[in-house]
Amino acid sequence: MSWYAARIVTQLTTCQGKLPQGPPTSPRLFDLIFKRVDKKLLDFAGSTGGNYTRYADNIFFSWKDEKFPGKIKNGVLRRIRRGGFSPHKIETKKLGKEKEAVRMLGLNIAEGKVYNTRYFKRQLRQMIHHINWLLDNEMRDTEKFDSALAKLRGQIGFARIDTLPRKLLDDYLNLQEKIN
Repeated sequence: MSWYAARIVTQLTTCQGKLPQGPPTSPRLFDLIFKRVDKKLLDFAGSTGGNYTRYADNIFFSWKDEKFPGKIKNGVLRRIRRGGFSPHKIETKKLGKEKEAVRMLGLNIAEGKVYNTRYFKRQLRQMIHHINWLLDNEMRDTEKFDSALAKLRGQIGFARIDTLPRKLLDDYLNLQEKIN
């Protein structure tokens, strides 16, 4: 696309120079921006015997040994930083052999089934409470309300609805009715 068209798309899809949470355009734009880093990390994983996967902006580099080698961790971080990105949270965890569980962006995958994590459900409850508070305090026509609602809708899009507690789902549905 032309420079002019690219500039218009950028202005329409970013907020203060960043990709906002919630809009359907953000994940695709992040994928495009991060494509070069993905390639470098995938090549690095293949050359070291590791596995590389990414879900949205969560990067997973797994290694089969007992310890995650410091050289590998530093190599991953170096490639991310060279791509112009700054990791904000870095964790290395050994997953138990008995459960064979994997944690990925608010979801637990255990024994072939997908579940929402407690933390994820707690976040949803807090978002619903916050939006109800904004409505109760007559702050519906504010940027704060619009932002909170966009974040909640983005989060609920990732939820496994069939594993949410009934009360949490009812609270969300009641909020939707209140808004409409």
